[in-house]
Amino acid sequence: MGLLPLEFTDCLTNSPYFRENLHAYEKELDRTSQSIKVLIKEVKDLLSAAKQLSRAQRNLANTLNNFKLECIGSSQTDDEVIIDKDCSECRKKLKIPCGSSAVNQKPAHVRAQAMQRSEIWGSLRSYYK
Repeated sequence: MGLLPLEFTDCLTNSPYFRENLHAYEKELDRTSQSIKVLIKEVKDLLSAAKQLSRAQRNLANTLNNFKLECIGSSQTDDEVIIDKDCSECRKKLKIPCGSSAVNQKPAHVRAQAMQRSEIWGSLRSYYK
């Protein structure tokens, strides 16, 4: 059940009916305010976690890109070939480009998602002020 409408005439008479409805509106506003605060906290936590994930992915990308096995002898062993191939596949699955300059460039979809989050965050902040 939703909130009952507040009538202007009840406001003038300050009836018990009006006070009861007004109290229900105040409780709903308090509940909404708390929900918005929780939502803002969750968005902050999510953005923080996304930054940490991005940092960890960049570190992993740099480690994978810089990972080199030194050959014993004149050619790679079967194990070394498999390890090199696995590192290459891991980079592909993580969609991490080779080269340190390419690692720092964000793909278009990542930039679009960041802009979207920024717009949502700005809307929430301006709404809550």
